[in-house]
This record gives sequence, structure tokens and C-alpha cells, in this order.
Amino acid sequence: MNVRIDEEHCIGCGSCQEICPAV
Repeated sequence: MNVRIDEEHCIGCGSCQEICPAV
């Protein structure tokens, strides 16, 4: 489980600490 903290990932999940699947 790789947790990547990125602004792009923060947008779409709501939490930077949460893993967001690239849609």
C-alpha cells in the first residue's frame, strides 16, 4: 500500500492521507 501525498491526489479524495485511485 503506497500512500502518496500529492495535491493532485488530494483533489478527488478529500484527504491527502487517503489513497485516491486515478480516474
